[in-house]
Amino acid sequence: MCHFLKWLGDFLYHVSPQIVAVVFGGLLINRFFIRKANLSSAIDRACTLLEVVRENSARYWSEDYNKLNSEQPILEVKLKGTLIQLGAELDFISTKYGLPAESWETDLTNLYDVCTGGNFESAKRIAEKDRHFRAVKLANLISQKLQHNKI
Repeated sequence: MCHFLKWLGDFLYHVSPQIVAVVFGGLLINRFFIRKANLSSAIDRACTLLEVVRENSARYWSEDYNKLNSEQPILEVKLKGTLIQLGAELDFISTKYGLPAESWETDLTNLYDVCTGGNFESAKRIAEKDRHFRAVKLANLISQKLQHNKI
């Protein structure tokens, strides 16, 4: 038994630095590379949602309200839902990865106001192409701020 313990001690003496190096290397890789890849994936999801907002805003604000057009109520719900989902995604990014939410909170609030303000969901709504262009400008600004944090 004593011989086995001496052999085990010698073995661990020679192998333990390699084990420590592998564990430390794995933690280092996880900390810097996998975490950055996950952040990039979350930013890509948020940018995809911004693209959906741009598309739905263009379709909604480019024509007057029409009772016969059944797509308009669907676009209203899509715009609201996508903006809520975008807010949740940006909250996730800021809490999980420590990015400052102040950099896009105001822009996101302004985007929500532009997309759902005015005569939104009103039977008296007229086409406001300028509203769509402001939404695109704000969405691009948020996208640029997010893209700045990618790899």
